Amino acid sequence: MKGFKGFKTGKLFALAALCAAAAVFPLFLSACGKTEETPETFALNIETYTLDLCETVVLTPVDADGNELTLYLFWESADESVAAVSNGTVTGLTAGETVITAVRGKERQSCVITVENRGFVPILSVNAADIPMTAGATFLLEAGLSYKGVPRESVFSFAVSDKSIIAVAPNGRITALTAGEAFITVSAVFGSFDAVHLTKTVEVRVI
Repeated sequence: MKGFKGFKTGKLFALAALCAAAAVFPLFLSACGKTEETPETFALNIETYTLDLCETVVLTPVDADGNELTLYLFWESADESVAAVSNGTVTGLTAGETVITAVRGKERQSCVITVENRGFVPILSVNAADIPMTAGATFLLEAGLSYKGVPRESVFSFAVSDKSIIAVAPNGRITALTAGEAFITVSAVFGSFDAVHLTKTVEVRVI
């Protein structure tokens, strides 16, 4: 009988331990499986915006309280000739209106972008307009571009009227070859602006 009682007591202890483990296990699974939830919906920080030519604005996803979210979104512009978008950064290209849309799964959120031409034009500048040189000498012709008073990045090109008198490297360095007069046309590319605003003529006199 004592053996049976001991067996019965041990069995009860084992059953109690099993029940306790069964009660804790779902909680353990719940804790282990808990992850930070990704919001099911989002909005954009801006619904409508007006840009000038070549200006930019950054669109970001936000929650219902306006807090910025970190989400992977696909961006598209309804009219890429008016405004382009890259990772939420919108750039005005030509006057007009377009819709920028952020896509995540089946959800789409949009912002209406209006691009205006307010009459501002880019300014191309060079460090010299009239350059006297002697044969064999070199001079670095530097160009810069600004728009609305702010320096902007651009790619510059240099065309020479008479390559027998001077040579110009892609970086603007002039080499005087022989006596004479030649002209360098400096050109830049910036947005949709006409070339008339993006060219300068430099005179070089080799003696």
